[in-house]
Amino acid sequence: MQPSRLSRFQEKKTKTMLYIRLGASLVIIFLLVKFGIPGLVSLSLWMGGLHKDTTTTTKQQQQQFIAPPLLTQTFTATNSATISISGTGTANATVKLYNNGNYLDSMTIGSDGNFTFDQVTLTDGQNSLQAKVTQNNAESDFSDPLTIAYLHAQPKLDISSPHDGDQFDKNTTSTTITGATDPNVTVTINGYRAIVDTTGNFSYSYQLKSGDNPLKIIATDAAGNTTEKDLTIKSNQ
Repeated sequence: MQPSRLSRFQEKKTKTMLYIRLGASLVIIFLLVKFGIPGLVSLSLWMGGLHKDTTTTTKQQQQQFIAPPLLTQTFTATNSATISISGTGTANATVKLYNNGNYLDSMTIGSDGNFTFDQVTLTDGQNSLQAKVTQNNAESDFSDPLTIAYLHAQPKLDISSPHDGDQFDKNTTSTTITGATDPNVTVTINGYRAIVDTTGNFSYSYQLKSGDNPLKIIATDAAGNTTEKDLTIKSNQ
């Protein structure tokens, strides 16, 4: 009867293991003849030490990991050229602050893990603030960016309609106030918010009252800069 495929595989595997053991025995005999028992022992110790060194290096690399710091801020725009930046990180480590990729300053984190950079100078427009921590020749990744816009110019405010001094007859009960400002600016008319589109055009439907109608129109950007215009229109109701 022909041997099964399984039995042929087992026979081949057995022969392979036999060859491996025979080869290992020959290597050991050669080393004994070449170096003697002390040399063989020294080789074994060296290989064990190499494994130990590799393990130690891996552990040291794991121990050197430092978590990136966390920057905390409650606003996204300001009209002040200098601000304070606070955050948390590894206690007693060094934290470095960057703005738009440029190094600004460094300081030692407190034992409670808190730090504050005072008098951080901003550039016009968008500022992307990041930090990293260094300790024992190890360095963390950058923190998540903190984006703050520095806006110091007054927003644009153009009134298209109505014009100061316009008069309306008794049949006109309302008028639409329209104009233009900068994008992302809030516009109010007598304290009520107008509708502002993404390009800065705004409109507001105003109910006329008999006689003089004073209008205070204010544009306010995200940093708190404002532009105001006052005009008066009249209704002959």
